[in-house]
Amino acid sequence: MTITIVVEDGTGLPNADVYVSQADADAYFAKRNNAVWAAAAADAKAAALVAATSYLDRRYKFKGYKVSTAQALEWPRTPAVANAVDPAQNAFDPFWGTYSFYAPDPNELAKFKWPVKRITDACCELALRALTTDLYTDESPDRVMQKTVGPITKRYFQFDKNGGQTRYAVVDDLVSPFLNGGGRMNIAMGRS
Repeated sequence: MTITIVVEDGTGLPNADVYVSQADADAYFAKRNNAVWAAAAADAKAAALVAATSYLDRRYKFKGYKVSTAQALEWPRTPAVANAVDPAQNAFDPFWGTYSFYAPDPNELAKFKWPVKRITDACCELALRALTTDLYTDESPDRVMQKTVGPITKRYFQFDKNGGQTRYAVVDDLVSPFLNGGGRMNIAMGRS
């Protein structure tokens, strides 16, 4: 069975599956002399790239906006300076008394130009891990633990950090410049 994948080309394809082609991932790992990736079968690599792209899109909340409402993946994006998908949202905000649209900084635009090396590198790093393990775990984040010392037994819930999910530090470092800060809800604050 041959897995066919569609690689995002920077136009916001509606049928894209991955951020990185298998050939580009092969080149990425060849530079790093990675034997695990080199030894993997082509279909395993393709499936790992799909899993890695899916993980990136689900796990991280990126700055900016998709360039098209029809695109399948979270990238390519425009910087978080204007809403390119729905320009009507760039209108006057009566709550803050300001317009939400302003001219994008050229340096910020350059950072978002596809392909974004840090995003494609993160996809490769996740694909390598996806060859040998599931990127998401199904373990419950709260587990009943029990400790006994002599006649005393204490039961308590053990809460895992990160909801029981594995953190991939190298990936977090690669994508961090493109993430919204402050968790899932970002609230704009104003002072008068």
